[in-house]
Amino acid sequence: MYFSKGIGYLGIIVVFALMTPSEGAIKCLHCNSNDNADCVDGSKVTATTECGTDVTECVVSKDGDVITRGCLESGKTCDGDNCKKCTGATDAACNTSNFDESTDFQCIVCRSDENADCWNNASKVTPKNCRTGASNPQEGCFHGIWNGVAIRGCYIDADAKTQATCSDANNNQCKLCHTSKCNVDNSSGAQSISVFVGLIAVMLSAIWYTN
Repeated sequence: MYFSKGIGYLGIIVVFALMTPSEGAIKCLHCNSNDNADCVDGSKVTATTECGTDVTECVVSKDGDVITRGCLESGKTCDGDNCKKCTGATDAACNTSNFDESTDFQCIVCRSDENADCWNNASKVTPKNCRTGASNPQEGCFHGIWNGVAIRGCYIDADAKTQATCSDANNNQCKLCHTSKCNVDNSSGAQSISVFVGLIAVMLSAIWYTN
């Protein structure tokens, strides 16, 4: 009888131990951007997890467009630009850092006279990093029509004349947008009409001048 009671007490102790947080275990933010869009911004994540007692670091990693935050398990590595680790603490999660959006900023870069998809199927064109330097949403991507050719690219890579045209909000020949891979809109009739009207105006001016 005493043996049975002893086993019972031992079982209660074991269960209590399993339910009690491990002393010294660190906490890390725990999320995946596929399940929670806020995971891309560490300041918006509230979900945490308690790591194993052998874990001392938290991690935030990037695989394509997917951001994951959690414990850096023993034996796992975190190297390169797509992974950031930090020394964990018991009272607050440290893996709140984000990836710099400017390093991921891309634009559709093409000409419709070289790639037919550039006219109205630009989403099929593989986006590219900007050539001049790391661009960002403030500089943006452009899409315009010149001489019947749709041209898309990074604003930072364009020449001064193209930049002036595209940054003019009143000029329908070219438009800017300010998110990564955003310049996929169809080449609209409005843009073509704008160019056509401009050519007509030049022709009329030339006729008036010669007369």
